[in-house]
Amino acid sequence: MKFIIPLSFVFVLFFSNCEMGGPSTATSGKDTIPPVLRLAGNEIDTALVYMAYSDPWVILRDVDEYGDLKCIDGFLEHNPHSGVTFNKTDDKLISSEESLIQVEGTVDVRYPGTYTLTYTGRDHAGNLSIPVTRTVKVVENPHSYLNGIYDVKCDCKITDPVSSKIRTSTGTYTAYVSNASKRGFELSLLNIGPDYIMPKTALIGDTLDIGYYHRDLNYNSRGYGSLAPDKKSFTITAVSYPWQPLITYSCTSVYTRRLDILKQEKK
Repeated sequence: MKFIIPLSFVFVLFFSNCEMGGPSTATSGKDTIPPVLRLAGNEIDTALVYMAYSDPWVILRDVDEYGDLKCIDGFLEHNPHSGVTFNKTDDKLISSEESLIQVEGTVDVRYPGTYTLTYTGRDHAGNLSIPVTRTVKVVENPHSYLNGIYDVKCDCKITDPVSSKIRTSTGTYTAYVSNASKRGFELSLLNIGPDYIMPKTALIGDTLDIGYYHRDLNYNSRGYGSLAPDKKSFTITAVSYPWQPLITYSCTSVYTRRLDILKQEKK
């Protein structure tokens, strides 16, 4: 007689000890072996002045008295933004007061310089890991000149492909640029014709790549632009295609940084 074992049953037998939060392979003895701590992210990292630094944090693996990875405490990660350590294998939440990972040092993005973060892990038996360190270099932001308040003049052309009629409109508004870096910046407002949005802005040299989504617009809607040679203004053209009615908006917005802000910076 042949016996057929379902694959799902084999899967449970093979993985139950670790992946599904089962008991450790250790059966006796006291845990005296320290956990293993390693960096997540780069050992030498870079932050820009006045831009928030996001710590990649560390990964802690606990080892039992036989040198095997313990399942119940085997893989711990900490989210420094929430202050909570989450154990993936047994779904336990550990408050920040009981955190198994401690860090010494801070990164002050107000001042350029070199900062050191030292991490130490602890298992539930009280064994401490060998500390690991990360060096963070805070450097001047070469694109900080883009941050500020902008006066915007916008010219829109609305084209009806059926009647070939073209209408135009002109308006002004105020926008803000923040968190500028070599990759792009946050733009508070962009006129795309039927609405104002907060786009995703990527900076490639002096060229701007603009991405945005609007539920009333066709996915082919897009934007592009460029920085002026004097770096005090930039232009964005947004081409939008509403689902209904079938018309095309082509809006060109010229962003000019306010002169009063520039004068204050020179003082």
